[in-house]
Amino acid sequence: MAAPNPASTALVTEHFGWTPLSFVDDVINAVNELLYGALESVETFLLSQPPGALGFVTPPGVFRETDGNGEVQLSKAEEDEIMKGLHRLETLFESAVDKAFDGFELYVLRNIFNVHPPDLVGWVRLAHHREADFSRDSLGTSDTTTNLPAQGATIRLRELRQRLLYSYHLNKSLRDAKEANEQKLQQLRKQVKALQQASDVTTQSTTIYSVLAGSNSTRQTAHFVNSQVALLRDLVQELRPINRALDAIQNSGGDAMVDDAALSTAEARKQYIETMARKHVESRGLRLTARGDVIGGDFEAEGPGRSADQIQRLDDIVGKLSKSG
Repeated sequence: MAAPNPASTALVTEHFGWTPLSFVDDVINAVNELLYGALESVETFLLSQPPGALGFVTPPGVFRETDGNGEVQLSKAEEDEIMKGLHRLETLFESAVDKAFDGFELYVLRNIFNVHPPDLVGWVRLAHHREADFSRDSLGTSDTTTNLPAQGATIRLRELRQRLLYSYHLNKSLRDAKEANEQKLQQLRKQVKALQQASDVTTQSTTIYSVLAGSNSTRQTAHFVNSQVALLRDLVQELRPINRALDAIQNSGGDAMVDDAALSTAEARKQYIETMARKHVESRGLRLTARGDVIGGDFEAEGPGRSADQIQRLDDIVGKLSKSG
């Protein structure tokens, strides 16, 4: 069947209120939505399957990541391969749909939304044409020769009127589509604005925590504090006797308080000197008892030998230092 002429298309559009081509486009869009929904389901199914079920082999010595439920996850390369395959499948389906619906479009426009034969277009009367009188008698004379120009003008007027109605319906459909698109754009703008606000909040929180977690100076400070904990502990141990002496001074009174404070201070000084002397002697290779006596003459570490006289002199020096304190 021949392709539809403009007069037939205008008549069909005037009758239905929409163009035949818009009907074909709506059908194709509906099929495409079903197609994309099916592809999304296929993608969800493939990504939820274990790698072994899809033919992916784990190399020896490689351990795959697992989710919270203990299920094996796909690697990045495997996910990319799946997405490439889905893209090829989508392209194949779209090509098949386009090819099939090209024939559907030609069939619909030529056999369904078409007035045949074409000469019948001028004789079709729609519902809103019932009050109009297009008969030859309405021209006011029975003379065929004199009515020929008026008849041609009437036919021309009818064609112009049909074109005007076609343009009116087309304009109306375009305006409706424009309003619908404007509403969709407003909704999309609101959603984009909400997403941007949520993204800004996430960025701010990330920036706040990055100062604590990603700052090099903070990490260095933490390492330094950790390294000084042992030294601070030793200082606290050394200051405890002095603190006890100060407490004794505050709790006692008169000369006894002064004497006890002096005695406590002297004991602390004596203990400190003995400890340092013991460390010095042991660093030279001598072994000492708990009372500070030398055990034999053996050494546990390499170092210069010390005679008994030298050791005696060292003990005398320590005793004098203790007495002077």
